[in-house]
Amino acid sequence: MSANPSTEQLSTKVVLAVADAKNVDPLDLPPLYYAIDPDALDQLFQSRCRTRASGTATVRFTFAGCDVVVASGNQVTVTLTDSDTERDIEA
Repeated sequence: MSANPSTEQLSTKVVLAVADAKNVDPLDLPPLYYAIDPDALDQLFQSRCRTRASGTATVRFTFAGCDVVVASGNQVTVTLTDSDTERDIEA
């Protein structure tokens, strides 16, 4: 079941993108807060959208064996790091 992308929290989008990249159920992943504060991530990009801040923001972190890059516009890029086959997934 997928939430409406326009109302989906960015932290949820990250978890779903990592689960998709790893081909696992999102509930099989460790909690996101082991890697980054999900509330802070959501608030950072929500406040940038509300204020229409100029420039770009990028946050990089490792989660569940993946390199995750979150950029302005709520773009999420996931790169597998714990697999023989590396692939990039953009959500």
